Amino acid sequence: MAGQSESKNWFHIAREYTEKWHHQQQIREAVEKPGIMDQEFYFPMMDTFMQALPYTYRKVAAPEGTHIKVIVTSEVGGHWSLVRLNTQWELSLTEISPTVEISIDPSTAWKLFTKGLSGDDARTKVQFKGDEKLCEPILSMVSVMA
Repeated sequence: MAGQSESKNWFHIAREYTEKWHHQQQIREAVEKPGIMDQEFYFPMMDTFMQALPYTYRKVAAPEGTHIKVIVTSEVGGHWSLVRLNTQWELSLTEISPTVEISIDPSTAWKLFTKGLSGDDARTKVQFKGDEKLCEPILSMVSVMA
């Protein structure tokens, strides 16, 4: 996974996909052509990007069971749950009531996580519900090898 010294083969392939997707999207924006913002292509890229959540939050202290829900809005997006378990953060498929909720539109999300948009510039486009200290780290998440 993200931030680990070793990862499974599927993750290497997924990272390669995210690189191709986001460079393709940058080119499309530069030449003012329609983007590839649909569920089939966007969601797998964003799902891979979200593997960086536990690493991004690794130094954030919170009580056991704290749940951070990240929502990428619209039909192309999705939601991801980060839960504090056994003194570490883990991605979870369990649907539990979130402690905090972070909502990001798809365009802001991919640009923020690829360093195409700074955390400061994204701040006005990201909605936080709950303890802002638990929300802030997402503004510095980088999901591509940079």
